[in-house]
Amino acid sequence: ETERTFFTMTGKRKRFVSDAGDGPPPMKLKIKGQTTLVGGAGGKSHINWKTGVYLDEQGEQKQLTSEELESLRRERNRMHAKMTRDRKKLFISSVEKTIAELEEKNKRMRSILAKQAVQHAGVTKSVTPEPSPMLCPSDA
Repeated sequence: ETERTFFTMTGKRKRFVSDAGDGPPPMKLKIKGQTTLVGGAGGKSHINWKTGVYLDEQGEQKQLTSEELESLRRERNRMHAKMTRDRKKLFISSVEKTIAELEEKNKRMRSILAKQAVQHAGVTKSVTPEPSPMLCPSDA
């Protein structure tokens, strides 16, 4: 498994993204009986989701029927929901990993602090300091 760094994108809304990918992969949609890659980095096809105009791999424009467009919208929504769930799983696992690392670091630091406290307590018991002249009234 490759190590990935995650960060939050700011803009209109915050998004948790990984630096591993160049963006979402193209979606495989079945349009007019053919499986086509739409959007993403490698998809040559394009759909105007409002008007239903479809530009295929050869550059030809075709009009989709309202039923085809609705079916494609539903499929696109399913894919986006899956990508969101996957991104959330990655985010949760990344946060859990960070928490575990911080808890381990905290445990190590507490151990070091406890050792230092024991050493410090041993040193202060062996040497009895002179009382401070400011705290003790003088007899003069």
